[in-house]
Amino acid sequence: DSIAEVETDKATVDFEARDDGVVAKHLQPAGTAVPVGAPMMVVVENTSDIGAFRDFEAPGAPSAAALEEAKAKVEAAAREAAAREAAR
Repeated sequence: DSIAEVETDKATVDFEARDDGVVAKHLQPAGTAVPVGAPMMVVVENTSDIGAFRDFEAPGAPSAAALEEAKAKVEAAAREAAAREAAR
């Protein structure tokens, strides 16, 4: 399932969930531009765990290293999505 749109200066691609799970809490409002590395949601394996995240607040700003790692992952996902799209 698509969980977000990733927009760059050259393309906008859907970012798809890679793991199974249930969204326990959205941390960003729909349609909001979210900085790379910022948490967007909490995903749990079992619906019985959802209540544990009712009052969850996202931690502070991610470190520079975490942002770079997230940026690399997003760029790789965007390249994969563009390659899949081109192969159609």
